[in-house]
Amino acid sequence: MGSRLSNLFTYVKENAPLQEQAALDARLEMLWTLQYIKPLEGTMMRSDGPITAEFYQESEWRYVLQDRGTRHVLFEPFDKDVMLKANAVTAANPLAFTVDDIRYLFVAKDADIPPLYDFINSEMPKHWKNLGINQAKVLCSRIVSQESLAHDL
Repeated sequence: MGSRLSNLFTYVKENAPLQEQAALDARLEMLWTLQYIKPLEGTMMRSDGPITAEFYQESEWRYVLQDRGTRHVLFEPFDKDVMLKANAVTAANPLAFTVDDIRYLFVAKDADIPPLYDFINSEMPKHWKNLGINQAKVLCSRIVSQESLAHDL
C-alpha cells in the first residue's frame, strides 16, 4: 500500500504543473491524506538533530494538525526555517487533552515506575498547565508495568 501511495504522489508531483490550481489541490489533498499514515521507520527531528527511528515500536495516537496554512511544510525542502515555521503553527494549535483522557501509562519494568512517578509529580506540572496535585495522583495510579502484567497473563 505504501509504495502505491508513494508512486501516486510521485506521478502527481512529476506530471502535474504546480501553476495549475487543480494539480496543486491534488498534491495538497494527497499530502494531507499521507499525514495519517505512520511510516514503519524513518527520520525524526529532535532538538539535538535528526535521528533514525523505528516507529512500528510506538503505539501513540497520531496528531495531524488540521491547519491548511502549513503548505510550506508540505512543499518546501525541510530545513531549520521550515521546522521553526511548523513548530510555531503547532504551538498555536496544541493537542488538548485532560487527565481523564489517559487510561493507562505503560512502562516496561517495575523499576521504571518510580522515575515516571517522580516525573509526573515534579516535571509535568511545569509543562502541563492546570495539572493539580489530585490530577497528578490520578495519573500515578494509572502507571502499569508490562512486567507485572506478564505474571497475570
